[in-house]
Amino acid sequence: MISMKISTERLCIRNAETTDALGVYELMSDEQTALQTGFSPMSHPSEAEGKIRKELVTGNLFVITKKEEAQKVIGVFELYPCSLQETNGNSANYKICYFLHKEARGNGYMTETIKFILPYLFNECCVGTLVITVFPRNDASRSNQKWFYLQRIGTGAWHYRL
Repeated sequence: MISMKISTERLCIRNAETTDALGVYELMSDEQTALQTGFSPMSHPSEAEGKIRKELVTGNLFVITKKEEAQKVIGVFELYPCSLQETNGNSANYKICYFLHKEARGNGYMTETIKFILPYLFNECCVGTLVITVFPRNDASRSNQKWFYLQRIGTGAWHYRL
C-alpha cells in the first residue's frame, strides 16, 4: 500500500478518503473528462464512494486539492498495477491515470502534481516503471508527458524511468 501526502506551494496530494466521494464523483461523472481519459462516466455518488473504499486497501487513488481549499477535490491521480516484461527482474510497475476538474485546468496544477509525485513514487515507493496511455485527443496530457521527458514505447504508451 502506498500512503502519501505531498504538499507543494499550492497543492496537497494525498490518498483519497471516503469524505472525498462527492468531489471524486463530480470529476468522474463529467462526460468530457471521461471521453478524454478513457473511462465510463459515473452515474451516482455511491460509485465514487465504492471506488474509494476499494482503493483504501491498495492506496492507489490520490486526490489533488488546493492548500487553501483542502476539502475540495480538484483532481485525481490513480495507479493501476500492471505486468511488464523486464530484463532486470520483477519491479513494481504501474499504469497511471490523472485528470483535473475543468475549472482547475490551465493553471499548471497537473504539471505541479506530476513534478512532485513522480520522484516520490520512484524514490520512496520503489516504483520501477510508470506507463501512461493517452488518447490522441488529450492534448493536455500529451503535453505533460513531453515536459517530463517520458519515453514513447509503441503507439500510445509513455514510460518514465529515473
